Parts: sequence; structure tokens; C-alpha cells
Amino acid sequence: MQWETCSPPVRCAVYTLAELAGRVDGVLWGDGMSSVRGLCTPREPREEHLAVVWRREFLEGLPEDVPVLVPKGWLSSSGATRNGIEVKDPRRAMIALVPCFFPALHRLPGVHPTAVVHAAASVASTAFVGPCCVVASGARIGEHVVLEAQDYVGENAVIGDGTRVAPLVSICGGVRVGKNCRFHSGVVLGADGFGFIQDERGEQLKIPQVGSVEIGDDVEIGACSTVDRGTLGNTVVGSGTKMDDHVHVGHNALVGKNCILVAFTGIAGSAVLGDGAILAARSGVAEHVRVGEKAVLAANAGATKDVAAGALVSGFPARDHKKELRIQSVRGHLPELMERLRALEKEVKATSERVQALSVREDGTGASAPDSGNMEKSEGDVP
Repeated sequence: MQWETCSPPVRCAVYTLAELAGRVDGVLWGDGMSSVRGLCTPREPREEHLAVVWRREFLEGLPEDVPVLVPKGWLSSSGATRNGIEVKDPRRAMIALVPCFFPALHRLPGVHPTAVVHAAASVASTAFVGPCCVVASGARIGEHVVLEAQDYVGENAVIGDGTRVAPLVSICGGVRVGKNCRFHSGVVLGADGFGFIQDERGEQLKIPQVGSVEIGDDVEIGACSTVDRGTLGNTVVGSGTKMDDHVHVGHNALVGKNCILVAFTGIAGSAVLGDGAILAARSGVAEHVRVGEKAVLAANAGATKDVAAGALVSGFPARDHKKELRIQSVRGHLPELMERLRALEKEVKATSERVQALSVREDGTGASAPDSGNMEKSEGDVP
């Protein structure tokens, strides 16, 4: 590896293709001494940049002089002449290569002069407290924690070692955050849960929210997302869970480990998500509903009743995905089905009128009164 001056003037790493192949245990293809100055996408190829490709259609039209990071066998089996690296999973390999070209920003420990840290707060000597941050009484900031700027850490809140907090994040009083978490701008942890009841006059009475929030280790929460404090107990987000931007977790909800909550997902109060559950964009879970382990809610799904472990549900109210697809298929044919129904109704009405007319005609001819003379004759024949 060597260093060169880039424009704008920053320090940029330059690797050989062989060096990068060694870092990801990949199979080198082509010229191992060719220089690589960064990573790129197949849609925006750049000279001396390694294109990360995991779908064959992305490879089409890619210039031959652009080296590629591809699944095993793609280059060797086709006899390709381009330079590249074959790996089991290009996306995982990309994760390992990104730090080579985009090293993490390291903050020197210390407290910025404009930050306000209460005398009764505890800040580790390796932590960084940035400009205009506020750390309240009793708060504890762990080792290597980074508070970027204008962050608020409330009374008796705890932030575990290695956690990074982007600007304008509020971690309210009593909230406990685990190790190596990452919170993006606009996150609010520990705001009051949404709890109200009506009195006799129909006015809304606020239910005190005196619980807290517990965030496990390695949790990432996207920008403008919120986790409300519990009414009495705690709202819990399990270790390894990842939340996208604009996600809301209501009071006393229990979110398991390694869950995925995609943008605009909403979890109502006291709902429970099992470990590994996945909630796609704009999906939601009603209050007190349980979503089982590794269950999946498709985009826009609304779980109004419990979802079994491992289930895939969609629609509103959420139901088995295959059943929902059948319902959607029928729904798409409703206009023509309505036309057929109207035609059938007309046909049934016409048939009913014909049957009724035949019935009236048969009553007028087949039910005539018996001849009186014949009756007299019959009576005379009686011995």
C-alpha cells in the first residue's frame, strides 16, 4: 500500500489488486499489480476503482478496464480477460474493504469547551464530548464513547463503551444504552410514552410515564427514530437490532435481539417482537400483539393479532402472505366479476319470469273443473 495526495487534498490509500484479494481471501484474476484507489458501483464505474458486483446483469456493459469483485466462478468459468477478485459473497467482502479506503473517523478524547458536563456526571477519560453537548447529573459515559455535537444525555442515563452518537440526539433521563451502539441524528430515546385516558367530561388525562428505556449492545438506530419510555416498566430493544430512519417504538414494547425495523415502521405500546423478526417499510404492530421469532411483516402490513414464529404475512389486517396474494389477485378482477354477476342476475331474473309464466299457464289449462254429466253417470253406475 502507498499513499498519494488526492483532490480535494486528503490522504487516499492505493492498493494493488493482489493486496485486496489477500484481505478478503479471494481468488485473484488478471493483473495482481494493477492499482486500486477505491470502490465503486457497477452503475458508476470509475478508473482504477473496484466495482462490487453481485448480480450478473450488473456486469453487462461494465467497461473491461474496470476491475470487479464478483462471486466465485464468474470470471474463471467464462474465461474473462478483465481483472478482478472472486469471493463467496461480494457484499460481505465489500464490508471488509471499505475501511481500506474510508477509515473510520477517530476523535481524540476530551470534553469540548462549549460542552456542559455536570459535576456529578461521570465521563470516561477516553470518551469524546463534542461542542454544545449536555451531560446531566448522574449520567455515566463509558470508554471510547463519542458524543458528536449538541447531544443531550439526561440525569442518570448510562451510555456503554464504544457507542457513537451523531449530532442532535436526545438520550433522556434514566435511559440505559449498551456497548458499541450507533445512533444517528434526530434520535430520541426515552420521551414520554403516549398514554392518555378520558375523564367524565371527555377530557384527556395524561398517564404518568415513569419507566425507562433499555438498549442492548450493537444496536443501530436511524435518523429521526424514537423509542418511548415505559409507563411503569421499561421499553426494551434487544442486542443486535437495527432500526432504519423514522421508526417508532411505543412505550413498554419489547423488541427482541437481531430484529430489523425498516423505515416508517411503528410498534405500538406493549407489543412484543421475537428475536430475528423483520418488519418491512411502513409495517406496524398493534398494541399487545406478539410477533414470533423470525417472522416477517411485508411492506405496509399491519399486525392486528399475534403472528406465529417464522410466518410471512402481508396486507391489512396482516394475514398469510400467500392468502393475501390470492385476495389481491381476486381484487384485481373485481370489475369484470361485477359485470359477470350483473349478467347472471339478469339471466336468473329472466329465467324466473319464464318459469312463473309457464306455471300460470299450466294452472289455467290443466286444473279445469270435472264435467257434471259424467259425475251423474258415474253415480248411477254405482250398484
